[in-house]
Amino acid sequence: DGQRPAKENDDVTKVSAWGVHDAQEWIGVVNGTVLSIREAPDTTLYRVLASSPASSSFENDDEGAVKDMLFDYFQLGTSLASLYEQWSREDSKRLARIAKVVPGCRILRQDPVECL
Repeated sequence: DGQRPAKENDDVTKVSAWGVHDAQEWIGVVNGTVLSIREAPDTTLYRVLASSPASSSFENDDEGAVKDMLFDYFQLGTSLASLYEQWSREDSKRLARIAKVVPGCRILRQDPVECL
């Protein structure tokens, strides 16, 4: 299982396209790869459950490829605090209140089919 350091207001598992396996584990598909993601107090754990033939690097347990895919999918290189500040400035009445209630909200780099 891979790990990555937790970030402030970083709750990557509250995604509507993902299903809840139990109270702490989320299961979803990213780029043809079925993943399990579990939040721990100071990190996020993940594991590959299955992958499509096109995802051969994941079948070979290429942990770096999986981390890169998740980093891109959840856009973890984008500062969440900066986005919240910008959104709050642009719509202070509504988005500033939402940001306090929904910490860790991220815009995903989803395949358009996932949005249907």
